[in-house]
Amino acid sequence: MKYQGLKIIFLLLVFLLPLMGADNFIMTDKWNHGEKIFRDIISSSIDKDGNVLVGFYINGIRLITPGEVIAFAPYGEGPGDVMGWKEFVPYKGDIAIVEWADKTKVFTKKNDTYVYKERLWFKRGPYPFGVTGAAFIDNKWFFTGLANINFHPTISKICYLKVYDANRMPLKVLLKDEYKGKNQKHLMDFYIAGFKDRLYFLPENQLKTSVISIKNLKVINTVELEKPAFYKPMPAEFYSFKRYANVGKEMIADIEHWKTSYNRITKVLTEGNYLVLQLRTCSDELKKFCLLFYNAYSLKLEKTIFIDDFLLGSKNGNYYFYANGNPSLDDDTDNCVINIYQFKQKNEK
Repeated sequence: MKYQGLKIIFLLLVFLLPLMGADNFIMTDKWNHGEKIFRDIISSSIDKDGNVLVGFYINGIRLITPGEVIAFAPYGEGPGDVMGWKEFVPYKGDIAIVEWADKTKVFTKKNDTYVYKERLWFKRGPYPFGVTGAAFIDNKWFFTGLANINFHPTISKICYLKVYDANRMPLKVLLKDEYKGKNQKHLMDFYIAGFKDRLYFLPENQLKTSVISIKNLKVINTVELEKPAFYKPMPAEFYSFKRYANVGKEMIADIEHWKTSYNRITKVLTEGNYLVLQLRTCSDELKKFCLLFYNAYSLKLEKTIFIDDFLLGSKNGNYYFYANGNPSLDDDTDNCVINIYQFKQKNEK
């Protein structure tokens, strides 16, 4: 009887949670372009004009507006080309596209598209740094990802955050760690988001944030975030080291499995007074994704919303989504459709 009662409570939580905050999260616009894009989203952001920047794996970078989809910064080594698109960073009124740990290219808006402006070089260390997120705040550059501090056959020292000054010289290394043996955690996603005088850091596999002072570059504290009732942590064997006979096929299959088989974080941002996380639900009973709205001051969970769309970014209270999920990882994403939501009362225009 006790077990049956707990089961009933769990089911009630599963079905009632989608109602928390969902009553006033309303779709206010839809951009339906019909362009066929079949590769997954690597990076995304919203520019100063409220248009969407998306970097698709292999397909390249797109500026998506209400009226059209524009390709720019093609893959290549020319001045206006890029070799990677790890993150889009608002930078002095322009957009900086982070290619690698040591190279970023700046593009400026001209004639309703983006054109190349300048290249920024960063002093890098001797070891690899797989950048997955970046920000320019308070005249400082913040890069997150898994960075090796040394190479050692038994114990490797790493860090998850590197800070550079306005001249792109190293300022500080933060969030140091170490691990034994080999793994493939450099393939994980790591996120940072700024809020006033603090920076939040989160890895894809933990509902835990390190809070960092942007001014003095010190870790203020580490906070375990409240988990939703359905939460399923990452299995221990994910991102373990393997040797592949066919890297192009077997490794990609593993990565897709790791990215879609537990409640991993797919996006982190701050909007208004919220720290916002999107998680995959990996549940047939729920929608594809869950949005968690934490109070950015107290880090208490205040809203939970379930949705099938993939969060791209936010600006001025608008939340931008790629309809039905992430192309190549989710179904029904063949057409390029952007859905925009706001928090409003249902009778509010």
